[in-house]
Amino acid sequence: MLRVLGCRATLLAVLRHLQRCDPPPSRCTGGGCFYAEVFWRRMLPFMPRRSLDEKTVGRCQNPDCKKKIPEIRLRHKAKYCCKQCATRMANRRHSRKNAEKERARELARIPEPDRGKTRKGFVFNELEAKPQLVEMLDHGTVPHSYFAHLWGCSEADVSRGYAAYLIHREMLERESSWRPSWSVRAMLPVEKLLTLKALGPEGEGTPEFERLADELTRAYAVFSRFFFRLEGRRPLIKPFHLRWIRSIIVAYAIGGKQMILSPPRHGKSELLIRFSVWMICMFPNIRIMWVAANGDVSKLMLGAVKDHLEHNEELKSAVLPPGGSFRPLRTDNKPWSSKELKIRQQSHVGQKSSSMLSLGRTAKILSRDVDLLFTDDLEDFDTTRDPSQRNYSRNKLAEIGTRKEERTAWIYIASRQHPDDIPQHILRLEGTDQAWRVIVDSAHEDCQLDPDVIEGHDENGCVLFPEVRSYRWLMEKKGEMEALGIAGAYEMRYLNKPIPESGIVFHIDVIRDKSLNRSRDLGTDGLPPGRLLAGIDPAARGTQAAFLWHYTNEHLSMVNLETQKAGGFAGALKLLEDWNTEYGVTHWFYEDNATQVEFFDDPRTKKLALELGLVLKPYHTQYNKTDPEIGISSMAPWYHSGRIDLPYGTADARQKVNMLLRQLELWTTDGVLRGRNRKTDIKMASWFPFPTVIKWGKADRQVRLQEEIETGYPGLGFTQAPWETTYPGV
Repeated sequence: MLRVLGCRATLLAVLRHLQRCDPPPSRCTGGGCFYAEVFWRRMLPFMPRRSLDEKTVGRCQNPDCKKKIPEIRLRHKAKYCCKQCATRMANRRHSRKNAEKERARELARIPEPDRGKTRKGFVFNELEAKPQLVEMLDHGTVPHSYFAHLWGCSEADVSRGYAAYLIHREMLERESSWRPSWSVRAMLPVEKLLTLKALGPEGEGTPEFERLADELTRAYAVFSRFFFRLEGRRPLIKPFHLRWIRSIIVAYAIGGKQMILSPPRHGKSELLIRFSVWMICMFPNIRIMWVAANGDVSKLMLGAVKDHLEHNEELKSAVLPPGGSFRPLRTDNKPWSSKELKIRQQSHVGQKSSSMLSLGRTAKILSRDVDLLFTDDLEDFDTTRDPSQRNYSRNKLAEIGTRKEERTAWIYIASRQHPDDIPQHILRLEGTDQAWRVIVDSAHEDCQLDPDVIEGHDENGCVLFPEVRSYRWLMEKKGEMEALGIAGAYEMRYLNKPIPESGIVFHIDVIRDKSLNRSRDLGTDGLPPGRLLAGIDPAARGTQAAFLWHYTNEHLSMVNLETQKAGGFAGALKLLEDWNTEYGVTHWFYEDNATQVEFFDDPRTKKLALELGLVLKPYHTQYNKTDPEIGISSMAPWYHSGRIDLPYGTADARQKVNMLLRQLELWTTDGVLRGRNRKTDIKMASWFPFPTVIKWGKADRQVRLQEEIETGYPGLGFTQAPWETTYPGV
């Protein structure tokens, strides 16, 4: 500046001159104005905001504003002319502070010697794409100015891009030479899991398959105990946890379906969280989908996985190279959100599916590729109270199942919430091609100890998780639920028995063993001569059902059943006509209440009955439903003894019989269905003819008794004893 202005004396002269001139000095004349103009242009940006000219006093400090501050704001020592300028400057300061914080975060993720040199851009991309240019810069044969002129940038851009490339190259060299310790490799046995998956379903059961499954289970247990903490302590891994994790590993190897039923708060979700981290550490390209009952629960599960991957320093230092991180860089375009994450090590950048995706059951499930599919408590108490909600849950499970490919492992963890919940339907698939593998655990197994004595159960081994859910705690829960009038809730939620043993009337396992005829189809083919009688439960708006029995002295065989929603008057008449034409049935029994009386007193019904020769008998139902002699429970001995024959030889027959059994198993000794709004149409239609069957049975026994007496004691009647009496006067 002295070279421009001349000397110090000249500078002082200019300063004195500036006191008399406006900036810039446009109206004055003389040699000093030239120096004043030079001074203002060169030095004004570096001078304080307060000007020497009285005309600039009180001017707004917003550089984009040239207004003066009003007198009323000057009294309060305001720096800006208006609130808008003050807001703009505050936003600028806030943005500048955020930029500084972001820069500090970036520096914190860089090793100490390399801080301040990691700015990437098009220069970095050019150097990464053309290694020969890097050699020129390494040897110094070409100056930075040449590349700046070549790429149309500044020399500083070239220097920063080259420094970023050097850091990147150093990190790649570290990663290529880095290898995890032998203990970490033992906890992450990638080769063993790949070998197990290569064996597949065909190799299951072989010694090699079983050995690898056991070794992988032990590896996970060590990994979980070493790297994770639960409430500040190492997690407890009980034998049932190892049984669960082994079943999940096998399901992943064979692409199977595994359901785990256990009481609440026994570590199912926490186990899957740690298993997800274990699999991500071994296979960065794995795709996991987690579907929970609602979005809040799904966010919690994904948040737990992200917390381990981002803040578990012990895990990151053991699994990743020095300075490595699971979280992607901002330039990788793989951000983490509240419902999905993609780790930095994932090589399939362009794929749709993330490393882990967590959704609620109401979210969109389609258009996702999955390797591991977790379904966590898809139902709860609120979503199982109404039949329509339970039906929605089953439809949602079917939608989730569309993501299951041949290689995909599907894991369903849950606690029983209702006798007609999803696990109940999954359990019925046993023995079919769609069967699930099921593990059912109770908080307390049956034991020989006195249930009223608290001591001894925890040490006996009959309590599943005594460290967390002791026998004393379980008995307190049972007492609370009994006091609330929901005694069956304890057996359902903590013992995974949706119907208490004391209330079971129809034992489905016994019925399947005794009454299912796997060689017969629907209809009368293969049945001996007998009588046909049918029951119908019509409904104008609800579900209408009809059941057809074939009766003989020895057996009662199911011929067919029909159920349809809102069949109404026309549907009932059509069913009467169809079964009369197909089977020749003439005896019909219907419930005698206000709706059905009006229905069957209709002239069209009477006309059809007269034309086809139908016998329509009403049956009044009220408290006799719970009568053990003639009520619904009276059918149980027939089922359990095998006197009832149910066709089970075809898919159509199995479907209809399962509908019947589903309604029978929910009937209890007190006649109260476990669950609200339960459908009873098929069971009721099958029961209407049953009192008549009992009467026919008694009449048939009397006929057989008379035949036996006449054969053994000819000439004697029923009123005369076949022996001589010893009582006098008789």
